[in-house]
Amino acid sequence: MTYGWIWIGVIAISVALTLITKKNLISSVAAGALVAVILDIVGINGILWQALTLVGASLVFALVFTLFLSGRNECCSFRIDSLIGQTCTVEERIDNASGTGQVSVAGSGWSARAVNEETVYEIGTTLRIVAVEGVKLICME
Repeated sequence: MTYGWIWIGVIAISVALTLITKKNLISSVAAGALVAVILDIVGINGILWQALTLVGASLVFALVFTLFLSGRNECCSFRIDSLIGQTCTVEERIDNASGTGQVSVAGSGWSARAVNEETVYEIGTTLRIVAVEGVKLICME
């Protein structure tokens, strides 16, 4: 076990950094180090050792990325179009002429405009979301 203790140190540091920073990609370093320790114990060294360590770390990196990072967007994604048809409450007076307007939808604040340019909605009015323009909700009674 020529460099085994060094790789065990790398594993310990990588696991500690993963726990502290909550960055799952650091765990691929620990996995690569674990592969290096196992290959060192088995007696494989040289170019084959380097290649297998690199392949092992890359596979774990791909696995961690797939499980923890690519799924993150799916579980937390939000389509603003899903707000169409829902009701909202005016939190800041909606006046298209002055460019003001804020509504609350399920506790979240959104910029808003009235469908009709001349219509003004006062605070507390309940509206229905009929469209979305960018990140602004288009509302009417």
